[in-house]
Amino acid sequence: MSDECFEILVVDDNPNNLKLVRKLLSERNYKVRISTSGEMALKSVESSIPDLILLDITMPGMSGFETCQALKSKAETKDIPVIFLSALKEENDIIKGFEVGGVDFVTKPFRSEILLARIKTHTTLSHLQKTLSSKNETLEKNYQELQSAQEHLIRSQKMSALGKMVKGISHELNTPIGVSITGVSALESSTKQIMNSLNKGDLTQSELLNFLSETNNLNTTVLGSLRKAVDLVNFFKQVSIEEHHDASSKFNLYRNFDDSFSGFKKAFEERNIVVKNEIPCNLDITSFPGIFYQIYNNLLNNVYLHAFERKREGTVLLGAEKQQDSVLIRFEDNGQGMDDDVQEQLYDAFFTTKRGQGGTGLGMNIVYTLVTEKLAGSIDLESKVGNGSRFTISIPQDTLAEA
Repeated sequence: MSDECFEILVVDDNPNNLKLVRKLLSERNYKVRISTSGEMALKSVESSIPDLILLDITMPGMSGFETCQALKSKAETKDIPVIFLSALKEENDIIKGFEVGGVDFVTKPFRSEILLARIKTHTTLSHLQKTLSSKNETLEKNYQELQSAQEHLIRSQKMSALGKMVKGISHELNTPIGVSITGVSALESSTKQIMNSLNKGDLTQSELLNFLSETNNLNTTVLGSLRKAVDLVNFFKQVSIEEHHDASSKFNLYRNFDDSFSGFKKAFEERNIVVKNEIPCNLDITSFPGIFYQIYNNLLNNVYLHAFERKREGTVLLGAEKQQDSVLIRFEDNGQGMDDDVQEQLYDAFFTTKRGQGGTGLGMNIVYTLVTEKLAGSIDLESKVGNGSRFTISIPQDTLAEA
C-alpha cells in the first residue's frame, strides 16, 4: 500500500505544530486530519477510523495519556497505532506513553526523517496486521464451511451405509423367511385337504401316511430356514458395537487365539492348512477378551473361505507384540491374495465374493467395526494376487491396561 492511502489524525493544541506536521505529511501524500484536543480526537475517530494517530501529551482538558487510554478501552479503536509526539523528554514520561498503549514516542523538536520513518514503519505494520486478521477471518470462515461440508458428507455417507445395510439385511433374510412362508402355506393347504377327507369319512391310510411324510419334510425345511434367519439376525447384531457388553479383564493373548482356533482346527486340518500361533506365551493384556475372540473368528473364517479357495494347503501365521503405546497384532496367510477391487470393498457391509455360497459379507465389516470403534484402533491390509495377505491391527495403549 502506498503512503497516500494512509490517513493520519494529528492531535495537538498548538496551531504552529499542527501546521508544520500537516505540511510535512501532505508533501508525502498522506491524508491528514487534525484535532486540537483529546475530546475532539475521540469524537473524530467515532466518525472515521484513521490508520495512525500522532498524539501530543500536554493539552488542556484531557491529556494525551488519558486520550490514549480512552482509545485503547474501546474495541473499535484499540488497534489504532498511537505515536506520542511531545516535548516531554523524561524517561518516566516515555515509559508511561508505552504503558497506556502507545506504539512509539518521538520528542519535540523532531527531525522530519525520524518522524516519517516511524510513521511509515507503524502504518505498514498496522496494514499488515489488518491484512493478516482479514486472512485469518477468511481462513476461519473457510474452515467452518469445510467442517459443515464434512459433517454433511458424513451424514450422507451414514445414510448411504444405512440404506445399503437395510437392503442387505432384507436380501439375506428374504430367502429363509420366504422358504418358511412357502412351507407353512403348503402345510396349511395339505392340512385343510386332510381335514376335509377326515370329515367326509373317506380318508385312506395312504393319504394319511403321505400327509405325515410331507408334514415332516416341511417341518424340517421350515425349522431349518427359521434357524438360518435367527443365525443371520445374530450375525447382524455383531455389527453393532452396542451389542458387545464384554467386560474388561486380564487375559493371555496367546491362549485367547488358541481358544478361538479350536472350533476351526478340524476344518483347517482337512484342507492341510497349517495355523501357527507365534504370539509370545507370556503376553497378557487387560482388555475385552470376547472382542478379540470375535475378531479372530471372523479373520479365520475369512481366510478359510477365501484365501485357500484354489489351494489344498497353506499356512496362516499369527503374531503379536507390545509396543510403547500400543499392541500390534499380525494375521497373515500365503493364500491367493486379493485384487485392488476386493481390497477397496473388503470392509463394506454385505460385500462378499461368495454370495449364495454361505457368505454374508459381514465378517470383515464386523472386524473393522470392532477394531476401530470398540478398541479405538486401526487395521491395515497388504495383499497381492498370488502372494497372500497380511492384516496388521494396532490397538492403542489407552484402551488397554498394562497387565
